[in-house]
Order: sequence, then C-alpha cells, then structure tokens
Amino acid sequence: MLGVFLNMVLFALGGIALTSGISFYIKEKENFIIRNYILLFAAAAFLVCGGYSIMSVFTDTTKAWIPRLFGLYGIELFLLLELAFLTRDLEIKKSIRGMTIGVFALLVLLDLLIFGRPGSIRYVRYAYYTAYENVKSNEHMFHYSMIFAFFLILLILAIKWYKSKVIKRDKLFTLELIASNFLLVLVTIPDVFHTHFSTKYPTFGYSAAFALVFFSWLFACRWHISFIPSVKNVCQEVYYTIDIPIFIFNIDGLLTACNPKASSVFGISENDKPGLRDLFNFTDVENLRLLKKAKDGKDGQYFTSCKKNNEACLLSLTVKYDYADEPLCLIGTVTKEKSK
Repeated sequence: MLGVFLNMVLFALGGIALTSGISFYIKEKENFIIRNYILLFAAAAFLVCGGYSIMSVFTDTTKAWIPRLFGLYGIELFLLLELAFLTRDLEIKKSIRGMTIGVFALLVLLDLLIFGRPGSIRYVRYAYYTAYENVKSNEHMFHYSMIFAFFLILLILAIKWYKSKVIKRDKLFTLELIASNFLLVLVTIPDVFHTHFSTKYPTFGYSAAFALVFFSWLFACRWHISFIPSVKNVCQEVYYTIDIPIFIFNIDGLLTACNPKASSVFGISENDKPGLRDLFNFTDVENLRLLKKAKDGKDGQYFTSCKKNNEACLLSLTVKYDYADEPLCLIGTVTKEKSK
C-alpha cells in the first residue's frame, strides 16, 4: 500500500507544479523571459511526476514503457532548460550557445530512442505497484554517461554564473538554485547503491526531487523579480509615499482603502469606512449622479471641498474594471484646485 500512497503524492506534486507554473506565467506579464522558463520547468516537472506515477499503476508491464518515456523526457527536458537558462543569463556567444544546446538536445533524442525503448530495462509488478530493474547494458551506460555530461557542464556553468554576480541578492539567488540542484545528485545515491527502498520504489526519489527543484526555481524567481524595477514592484511604494491623497472606493462609494496621505489630510482612522459624502461636500443629488456615472463605467472630475476643513479641491475618479469587464471599484485622487 505504500506504493499507492507514494504514487498519489508524486502525481499531486506534478499537478501542483504545473498549476503553479501556469499561475506564474499568467501573473508575471512584465517578466517575459523568466515566466516562459518557469512554465517550461513546470511542464517538465509534471512530465516527470505524472509519467512515472502513471507507469506505477500499469498492471501490464509490457506497456509500462510508454508513460516511463514521458517521465524520462521530462527529466532530460528539465536539464536542457537549465542549460539554456544558464547559457542565456551568462550571455554566452549565440553561436556557442546554440551549438552547446544543439549537441545536448541531440544526446537527449538519442537517449530517448536508446534508453527509452521497451527492452532497455526490466519491469516488475508488485502487489500494488509497478517498478523496474536496471539491466547492465550499453543503453544503461549511455544514459548515465549523458546524465554525467549534463551534471559536469551545469556544474561548470553554475560556478561561473555565481562568480559573475556582484550584488548580494543575485548571489543568493544563484546559490539557492545551485544548492537545490545538488538535491538531484543526493537522491540518485540510493539508486546507485541499490537500497531496498530504491529497488522497490525506484522512481519516487528523483521524481519528487525534480518537483522540489522546480519549486526552488519558482520561489527563487518570485523573490528575485520582486527587486527588478517595474511598475508592479514600485506601485506600492508610490501608493504609500506620494504626497497626494489616494482613495479606493467600492462601486457604492464606500471607502475600502486609502494611503497615509489621505488618512492624514481627511482624518481617517484605521477602522473607518466613510462614504464619499462623509469626506466631501456633495449634496445627495450630486452623490447619486456621481455613483450612477461610475456604475456606467465613466470616469469623472469634480470640483468640491474637503468636509474636514472646507478646503477647495479637485476629486478625480477613475473606474477600475474586473475580468468580466464590469466596474469593480473607484480610484480617487485629490489635488488642491480652485473652482473656475
């Protein structure tokens, strides 16, 4: 029964990795290159976990090689993507980069044809789990030679990548990813020395490790891009530090949030949720017209005065829409202006 449980964990890890990658891709529109890599890493991790977990439920050992081939492709795609990312970030000459990736892509294709074929390993069916036994053969030697070549070039590039970084946060970013990749090396040790666990459940260790390495990429990239100057990263600082009152009202004109400047000028405490009429000198009719205009999706500017000190001001209201293209809230800014 342990095999069934491990199989469920593995498939769940693959599913979470894929959905996390898709979510990151959708949200991080400003980080074009990183979001593409994260999505591809997620797909590769899903292939690894999904392929080997499906292989494990196959009762017919003659067909178990099919999902295993997808898992094997996921492993080699992940390593190839890491190679592509490192060579790109190191700004290696395009011709050398293309040649290096091309050579390793060819090795991957050959490995899928040689080590991925049905007779390259022996499949074994236990009570609730399908596993495999490695057969000492030329196919097996070719596969591990290719994996060693990947390890060697990625290690050399990773060291060069770390040394190329000057800023401390960039060094931490590279160090986290390098450390997480050594996890892949550690989980192959039981496989090499053939422990009881690795013999009966040979795919769980490294499949789960690839998912964890993906999550390391995901969290490291999320943390790293938070320091990249962009509209998304600086807008919160602008909101809190700008010397202009900013309000966010719901579509009914009730305050949901405001920046420190607005709180100071209008005397709003943390738990207060005033409406437009509580902050500005609007008549009932003016307030109703304003809200109707907002619900129709129309922006507006209104000469009015602050209720706290009767100081004349210009209130600018912009309608923010939701994903269904319907009015969601009002974003208001206040500037001192005399009515003309």
